[in-house]
Amino acid sequence: MPDCPQEALRRELEEARAAALATLGRVERLPRLHADAVLRLAAQQARRSLPDIDTLHAGVLAQRGAVRWERAPGSTPITAAGVIAQVLAEIEPPAHECSAEGAALVRGDEDAIRTAAQRAARRWSAWYEARDAMRQAATASGTPLRAVDEQPWIRRERTCARWHTRRLRREALRAQAYYDTALRLARPGHDYVSSYTLGAWRQRQERQQAWAEAKEVQWDDGSVASLAAVRDSAARARGAALYAISRGHEHWATSHGYTAFFLTLTLPGAYHSYSSGARAADGTYPHQRPNEDWTRDHGPRRAWAELQSRWARLRAILADRSDDLRAHVGVVVPEPHRDGTPHLHALVYLPWIWRDQHGAEHGTAWELRRALRTVCPGPRAARLEVVRRVPGRRTVSPATYVMKYILKSLNDEQTLREQGEAGERHRAWASSRGLRRMRVLGSHGVLRAWQRLWTLSARQDRAREAAADRPVIVAATDEDGDADGMAILPERAEAAMAAMRRARASGAVAEDMALSPAERALARERQAGHYADALALLGGLPGGQGCLRLTYAAGESEYGRPTKRPDGLVDPATGEWMPLRDQGARIVASKLPCQQHDLTVVASRPRAGADAPAPSAVPPPQNSRQARREAEMARDYDRIEAIIGGLWGPEAPQAPPPACGPPPVAPIRRRPMLTMVLDDLAEAA
Repeated sequence: MPDCPQEALRRELEEARAAALATLGRVERLPRLHADAVLRLAAQQARRSLPDIDTLHAGVLAQRGAVRWERAPGSTPITAAGVIAQVLAEIEPPAHECSAEGAALVRGDEDAIRTAAQRAARRWSAWYEARDAMRQAATASGTPLRAVDEQPWIRRERTCARWHTRRLRREALRAQAYYDTALRLARPGHDYVSSYTLGAWRQRQERQQAWAEAKEVQWDDGSVASLAAVRDSAARARGAALYAISRGHEHWATSHGYTAFFLTLTLPGAYHSYSSGARAADGTYPHQRPNEDWTRDHGPRRAWAELQSRWARLRAILADRSDDLRAHVGVVVPEPHRDGTPHLHALVYLPWIWRDQHGAEHGTAWELRRALRTVCPGPRAARLEVVRRVPGRRTVSPATYVMKYILKSLNDEQTLREQGEAGERHRAWASSRGLRRMRVLGSHGVLRAWQRLWTLSARQDRAREAAADRPVIVAATDEDGDADGMAILPERAEAAMAAMRRARASGAVAEDMALSPAERALARERQAGHYADALALLGGLPGGQGCLRLTYAAGESEYGRPTKRPDGLVDPATGEWMPLRDQGARIVASKLPCQQHDLTVVASRPRAGADAPAPSAVPPPQNSRQARREAEMARDYDRIEAIIGGLWGPEAPQAPPPACGPPPVAPIRRRPMLTMVLDDLAEAA
């Protein structure tokens, strides 16, 4: 017996209610800023389906979940829930961007991440217990199962909640980067990342700083230092070492007749989710617009993999052409466009003329342009600039230009404070995508050896200044950890340390303001020459005088996974070896009270619900354009709420919490509207 019209309508409304609540639950998994972007996209799509509806009314309809309207009499009705579900399906992150768990934890809530990690660990533990019981039963029955070739540490990792917590944190960061791109939240005015991703990065930094201030480092000799101070000092030392290596590269290239080539590799337009357009004189971008050609297959991780592949192809082409082009040094750094799409900058030192196997000479610039056209076809896909210092003209040296990117890669507190929000956005962009922000070309392992010898030479100088006139020797230990004798530092390491001392002395002369500018400039040139001498001794330059190689010691992770850690430096020519560390250290709880930090996440629309952190006492600085944009957005939302309040009344019953996640502690404004619409329609039926 067919149902009566009222029963059929009631059933249809119940199905629409269930579909709308499920769709709304998927939206509410996102942060408030991302959820607003989803609703804006749904409103735009509804307006395309119904051209006679303006943008404001389309936004109202998009927030009403299951309200039905027809494009034409007799056609298939369109529901806002269906439009939102279609938008969510179009921006669903693929497997190569992040896992489904990461997409569900995109808020980055630590409580939710730990809960999901404990659940995953219990699930894997139950699975392994069931497998063991099944194997025992099969063995008892006389039909043993085939042994599984599985490493023992895999089980320990999968059944550990801490291992899953670290994994889910990485997946949540990848999901944040993907949704910033898919929802076009990274754009001019919100450079590189969305306001939510920036606020989440600030929250992580404050949490890490509070944890570091509560810990201290204890060395074997009894000395103690704050972990936060050690971390900042290590960041500044790494920046100084990178700059010294860049100065050494520049001096060596100049003395050997090499030229600095600045390369830029970009991706095609399909990888850009947002088009900035030309920049106006007042600093705005009047032609900015979302890129309709972008698809979810061109997400952040796919874009970075494609850029890395093109860079590897370029280096392979150069190495295949000639050994002169194979032996190059320099640095390579990733940089973001305003929409977060990466591009690659490389400063490479190459000879101006290279010779092929027949002795014929070819121009390196022409060869580079040919290789760039091969790996990056397109009118503006790649760029080549020749960096030359013209005599008699003030020009910035390549090493000074590289210093700008070195400062961007540092995370110490002083550098972050000096660079402001732009530096924070750059670091949040690299953190959410897991990018290495600077690599040294042609000097594998030199950075670690440089830092070790530089620190040791400075320690020796301080010991001599303290009248401790005795040779510094390093203990060589056997596999059991017992000292079997004393060994002097390798001769090549001693020579490199002597060059570093001369460089340090020349740097002190260059900073003496009592000298003339010409004398200080000469001292800086001598300092760069000493840097180059130390690099050549360490094997960081083509055609150097040998090298010091890293040696690795076999170890295990906390789960038993085999690992290799660098433990020393060896001279392959003589076999002399020195350890990287003089003594061991451990991290313990600090006895001093740590300073409390307020954790805050800044977004263009404040988040509601259990994931809303406590507001900071001092709001972050905002520029005029950002403040004006946020004021306009708030005014638009107030207009929408006023229209809805006039149509449906100010009071609305609360809807039950969705099946996913805990119930919110603060009411979400869209859910009462959706529930009231459905209830009114059900009563009318």
